[in-house]
Amino acid sequence: MTMKKYLLSLIFIVTPLLASAQESLYESLVNEEKTWTMLSVGSTYPTSYWHQIYELKGDTLIDNLHFKKLYTETWLEGNAVPEALEFKGIYIGQDNKGGVYLYNTCDKKTRKTMDFSLKEGDIYSQEEEHEYLVMSVSDTILENSTDKKVRRCLRLGWILSDNSISTELRDTWIEGVGSLTNGLTGMYELGLPGGFNKLMKCTQQNATIYENKDETTLINTVERQPEKNDKFFDLQGRQLTTLPPMQRGFYIRNGKKYVVK
Repeated sequence: MTMKKYLLSLIFIVTPLLASAQESLYESLVNEEKTWTMLSVGSTYPTSYWHQIYELKGDTLIDNLHFKKLYTETWLEGNAVPEALEFKGIYIGQDNKGGVYLYNTCDKKTRKTMDFSLKEGDIYSQEEEHEYLVMSVSDTILENSTDKKVRRCLRLGWILSDNSISTELRDTWIEGVGSLTNGLTGMYELGLPGGFNKLMKCTQQNATIYENKDETTLINTVERQPEKNDKFFDLQGRQLTTLPPMQRGFYIRNGKKYVVK
């Protein structure tokens, strides 16, 4: 074999390996074998429960990212589970860096709704309207999972106008599962007015990945509460080595914004 042919054969072997490594950085949500079951409670009829099923199908390229159509259907507590799901104009995609995206055919916008690459202390902004603090990040084996796989979990809290963290508007993201509040749609239109959403179950080929049997609790977390440790972080999530911070600006300390004037 000539040197040129040998080098070409190496390129063809190495390239698929590199592509595979890039694709496996985070477990993907965009999987046609998975099913999500949601629970919703509205403000008008707080004793009424709505259920939804989510599934993903097809393959569509939007903004150079692969998306799948989100098929869903809703039924009221006590009614029969629908046999056929419908596509209602929402696409879900995920890049190889942990970002999860939603594309809505109504306004033709692509939004990042989750990001599994975030670290503790990072600030996550949703459409420049709300800011969320990443309160903790952990590698967790979900109690009710069949595969007992270690998955990355992020716990987030909404930063209020007084820089405190809301005790109600919080969320937990689980790698390969999604948001425990909104399932596949993450922070998009978080919660119902006066009510709440909750992910009840995520399965893959009838094997349980995540399950929550509690229909009464609004906030659901799977990892520890962050301990107060008086560490300071900048708004990029980097821990400060010089304490207290001397330069003017905003910092994060024990889950709250800290201002140096």
